[in-house]
Amino acid sequence: NQRFGDAAVALGLVSPDSLQRALAYQFDYPVLQRGATGISGEVVAAFESGHPVLDDLRVLRNQIQLGWLSSRAEGSGNQVVAVMSAGRREGRSFVAANLAVLFSQMGERTLLIDADMRHPRQHTLFGLQTQAGLSAVLAHRAVGIVYRRIEGLRSLSVVGCGGTPPNPVDLLARDAFGHVLEGFSKVFGVIIVDCPSAEYPEAEMIAARARGCVLVAREGVSSFAGLQKLSARIRAAQATVIGSVLMKH
Repeated sequence: NQRFGDAAVALGLVSPDSLQRALAYQFDYPVLQRGATGISGEVVAAFESGHPVLDDLRVLRNQIQLGWLSSRAEGSGNQVVAVMSAGRREGRSFVAANLAVLFSQMGERTLLIDADMRHPRQHTLFGLQTQAGLSAVLAHRAVGIVYRRIEGLRSLSVVGCGGTPPNPVDLLARDAFGHVLEGFSKVFGVIIVDCPSAEYPEAEMIAARARGCVLVAREGVSSFAGLQKLSARIRAAQATVIGSVLMKH
């Protein structure tokens, strides 16, 4: 009186992880096997479907979907979401990476852009090379397609930072950055941008281009005053705070 998969686990024929991967495949929900790719275990959504933190991130994803992306049908072009924090080590890159994976698992053609040209992390999280990326595009040094499709997560692509330039403020202030986002918006349904922390001036420029922002804070690290200041700066840049995340680990 057991399901086929549960019986196979009880008999020791397959592991619980293997069963979960098989069910994910059956229900068209792509997940990867840990250790089989260069993707970091920090990208939890790429390997698991039932981790507790993912339920909270799915709530955020749905909030973004309903409160921001749904207006795409009205022709507003709201496809870009900037993930921001007041300071470093507050969980911004973790949220951006996992949020992008969760959108792709819905079937949305998703692009994750690492716009943190001071302390980039997405190339490490997804096991990408660092040569070509956003900095090369903005400096007009890139040739061909710079986004990398992530194998096994069929709807997800990533643009790494590329080389770390000496002038990130100048690069991101150029009209070219807006043109790049506009071009990507014609190809992808959702664009998640991992921003530098708000202590750097280019964060506001990214917020103004994206127009939709998610704020990330970490318990015991972030200050309420810092978040209030960041929220005010975002609104001054005529962008919208779509949602917020409090990291507890």
